[in-house]
Amino acid sequence: MEFQIFLTIFNFIIIFQQVPMSYGGEFVLVCPEGDTEPATEYMLYITLPSNNAEIYVTAPLLGFDFGMFNNVSQSEIIEISLSSTYMLSGTGISNNTIYVTSTADVSVYVIARNGGDGYTPIPFQSLGKDHYIMTHCDEYNPCQFSVTAVNEDVQVEIILAISNGDSVTLNAVTYQTGDIISLSILGYQTLQIRCNSDLTGTLVISNKNVFVVGGGAVGMNISERHLVMEQIPPVQTFGREILTIPSKYTQSIGDNYCFLSSQPQTTIQIGGVVRRYLKTGGEWFTIRLNGTQFIFADKPILVMRITQTGTGDPITEWSTMLVMIPKDQFLVGGTQIVLFPGAQAISSLVISVVRSLNDTLYMNTDSQTDFTTIPGDELFIKYTSTISPADKQQVSKSNVRGMAVYYQVEANGYSVSLIGAMNFIITFSDCVASDTSIGDMVDNDCDGFIDEDVCPHDGAPADYVGKDCQQIVSGESDSFGLRFIAVFPEQMQIDLTGVTSLVFSTISTEEVTVRITTPRNTSILNVQIRMNVTTELAALHDLELSGSAISDKVMLIEASHEISAYTILDTKAVYKSSGAARLLPVEALGQEYYAVTVCESNSCQIQIIAAHPFTVVQVKLKLQDTSLTLEYGGKTYHHGDLISEYLHQYQVWQLQAPTIDITGSRITSNKPIAVFSGGQYTQFLTGQQDDLFIEQLHPVKSWGKTFALVQAPKAACLNLASRECDDIIRLISHQANTIINIRSHISSQEYSLEYPGHWVDVDLRNWAYIISSKPISVTHLLTGGIYYDGGMTVVSPISEFGQRDQITILNIANHEVELVLMTENKYQNEILLNGGNMVFTDTLDVNMTYFNTPVTPGSSAEITSQNATAVFGGFIFSYKTGAASYFFSLASHHSFINIGCEISEDSGGDGQDNDCDGRIDEEICDLTITPQDDDLDGLIDEDCIEIILPSSTSSTILSSAMESTVLETSASSEYLSASNSGYTTLVPTDSIFQHTMSTMTPALKLETSSVLVLTQDDSVCTCGCVTWSITTSLDAESLVEVTESIKTELIVDSTEMSKTVRKRTSAPDPRPSAQTVGYFGVAIISGIFIGIFILDAGALFTDLKMLVHVLKEAKRR
Repeated sequence: MEFQIFLTIFNFIIIFQQVPMSYGGEFVLVCPEGDTEPATEYMLYITLPSNNAEIYVTAPLLGFDFGMFNNVSQSEIIEISLSSTYMLSGTGISNNTIYVTSTADVSVYVIARNGGDGYTPIPFQSLGKDHYIMTHCDEYNPCQFSVTAVNEDVQVEIILAISNGDSVTLNAVTYQTGDIISLSILGYQTLQIRCNSDLTGTLVISNKNVFVVGGGAVGMNISERHLVMEQIPPVQTFGREILTIPSKYTQSIGDNYCFLSSQPQTTIQIGGVVRRYLKTGGEWFTIRLNGTQFIFADKPILVMRITQTGTGDPITEWSTMLVMIPKDQFLVGGTQIVLFPGAQAISSLVISVVRSLNDTLYMNTDSQTDFTTIPGDELFIKYTSTISPADKQQVSKSNVRGMAVYYQVEANGYSVSLIGAMNFIITFSDCVASDTSIGDMVDNDCDGFIDEDVCPHDGAPADYVGKDCQQIVSGESDSFGLRFIAVFPEQMQIDLTGVTSLVFSTISTEEVTVRITTPRNTSILNVQIRMNVTTELAALHDLELSGSAISDKVMLIEASHEISAYTILDTKAVYKSSGAARLLPVEALGQEYYAVTVCESNSCQIQIIAAHPFTVVQVKLKLQDTSLTLEYGGKTYHHGDLISEYLHQYQVWQLQAPTIDITGSRITSNKPIAVFSGGQYTQFLTGQQDDLFIEQLHPVKSWGKTFALVQAPKAACLNLASRECDDIIRLISHQANTIINIRSHISSQEYSLEYPGHWVDVDLRNWAYIISSKPISVTHLLTGGIYYDGGMTVVSPISEFGQRDQITILNIANHEVELVLMTENKYQNEILLNGGNMVFTDTLDVNMTYFNTPVTPGSSAEITSQNATAVFGGFIFSYKTGAASYFFSLASHHSFINIGCEISEDSGGDGQDNDCDGRIDEEICDLTITPQDDDLDGLIDEDCIEIILPSSTSSTILSSAMESTVLETSASSEYLSASNSGYTTLVPTDSIFQHTMSTMTPALKLETSSVLVLTQDDSVCTCGCVTWSITTSLDAESLVEVTESIKTELIVDSTEMSKTVRKRTSAPDPRPSAQTVGYFGVAIISGIFIGIFILDAGALFTDLKMLVHVLKEAKRR
């Protein structure tokens, strides 16, 4: 058998050590589907570059072990034949994944003999999450790629790129170019996608590392068919400087090379002659090149050599795929390659060598010389032939310069191209350091890990910089932040003489630097301003979006200290509208939203901004008129259809629906996004004025259950649509069967929302107090009147009311501005406006009040709270004669309260909803006064914003004379005593307050007083107290003894506490009815499992027979 191997070794002046590479200790591999004659036979080879190792090979989901290979030496080669049982089949998820693990680094090779190619699997430590696919096939055969999960619960998003208008069918659903396949893959499962057209440019995004193989087949009939395949490296390992290396035996006809961009606007220079420009990420082209060419790109690219089947000299070479290694990924030192023993006789070994000046390269121990210069770089190449090579070849260098190793196998009618070794260093990253969100599944600090930090709940903003928080236990996520993203939606105004602005405010006492850019195109906007209290940036008309499309017109706002920001659009044209939206900091963004739109004329619209790279967005349409359709991207969508788009970081997708209300459409993404929503220059109820509706939506996880609303001031009825000039409340549910009660000064009404995204409009006159059984979205809509026109703002739940706000009131000609504030009755004297008290005279339901006052345009309004629990809500409302107005909310918290709740112990100001009432840290736990039920929920001090201790000690050291008395009292009631100035509160030993009892004094005088005792049955009584007068001074040694004695007596074994015991035991219930129900439950559960076993018994017996057969076959071989 004629069998030849080619090696190509490159040298480059760069040093890398201890980096991800093609050697490793853990691998997964797959056998791509192939239909050849004779049948494709897959072979697995494992070799050690050095050291001995224990190697284990298994098919984990098939329950088959290929064996444990003990004490494998450097001279050994493990060879395993993989039967057709392990070959993938069709489009779908398979369990046919092979897993290899070793106690030392090894190299792994997969060879498809009898008409196949091969590849070198990437070890676990070199895998990634983002991949652009490359495939190759002809008109007679399918292209294919596979994605293998190496972790549990891997979420995969596949943005398809298919040539020739073809499609992919998966699980009876047909997908076309641009469609997104979303699914979950279990650990060691493999998804294979097959299509009759090229899939190159398809983007695979996953939340955890995956292993990807691309390829296909060529050949008119089965006897001529040849498979091609290659591992696909992660996007972050692409390079900008690459050398094309021709296949040895097809140099006369040249090789095809596929070039693929990772980023938009990529320029590629090929050999100093050919220049190509790729407009988008994932765009690609193929070109035939002869000889070695030096490639330079201004952004990272992937280059794949696709050798064509052809007659060479002296043999015929068949099609193969081979990644061209970027110079940044050249290997340091040396490597070892295997000359597959299963190939039988080997006639020669041909080596191609590329090196730089003064480098010495060895093949085993033979020095290689006589190189030829490669044009375009200080590198050199040589082909060398040897006779009767050994089973392994050691390729090494005399220095630490890098090299890459390729080689090929030609044998009996098939070819294999392989990478001998390379690095997988992250040479570029599409990651941009960003403010952390709670568990946002984003690498915020760009260190390669996701959500790895547990951040302090009481940290200052600076404490979170550079962090990647798994969770932030804090109620301080609010409208002030360091980073915002924003857009100006299309408004279709008839002139550009008005105002298009960004307005900033800060509560910082220091000068603040604010930088505003359009990151994807800095030529549009790149401004840096300095501010003390407020500032604005105007005349940004060029940033207005247009049509349903993806755009780079996203503004990134970055500040040196926390700021608040809002956008405003206003026009001087008659009967045109103003609109404003208060911006959310990026840490308050989420991954699920429901649209709120208005469009009786022109278009309803939503704008979705990607805050992070590789963002996949899906909109599930909810059309108010289900008989209508929406046209987008050349396709027609119906009610309930899913529209998907892929966004680069800081891109925006504007989706417009002409005169179709799409309120309730569900918007989801794989990473946090910002969403704006509203209507484009439209009418709402009045049938007259055309108004701009705009608001930044709040994510579902910050929705609440209790809300308070006040109608906008200056309401006056025009009767243009024969209805009262009320404002409108729009309610949207997140869960099925949501019951909402709305109380007003007139009546109380109840509404039922039956499914997620179900919505209803309710008239608002004067005020409304809303209580919902489940979290909802509440939006305040203006219908228009004599003094103002339409507008919208999202209403924050009462639990998210703020404690401080600083607002710049933009000075727009002829505008008047009103500030509306609302708070609980007990806090009305604690809220200050510009340092002064306000008079809250208007009642809002039983426990709330509100207040409104004019504010001078061009001024700044500062609203503060004097009490840690005193919070407020409200809005700014600006209007002018001629019916132009804008409308946005006051600052609020943006805690993620709608993410499920478990009752937990309170530690005071922990930012958690400890009592699961939808409110966070709403009580003041003041131990200096009689305990209060601050939130009127029937519980005392259950969810504290802070714990106020007495000015005196909270715990005392008692002398031995009284120690026994105190301990006897404590032991008898299982309570500890916390001494206050006027009474003593007895607190359970497992109470959250126990940790506060640590301050000790050697002398204490307790006066006779009335004592408040909280007993086990929560009854309260007063009784007399013995007076103790202790003035004894203790020396240091005695003090230590007394302290240790008290500690010994007070320490409680937590494992014996009833709270601990009850977590692990069930209380007995002797009632016959309870026991009967228990036995019945056991019978039902057992019956289910027994039934499943019986149903699967036949399949189990068949599988056992097959296992016995496979073992016999393996033994026979």
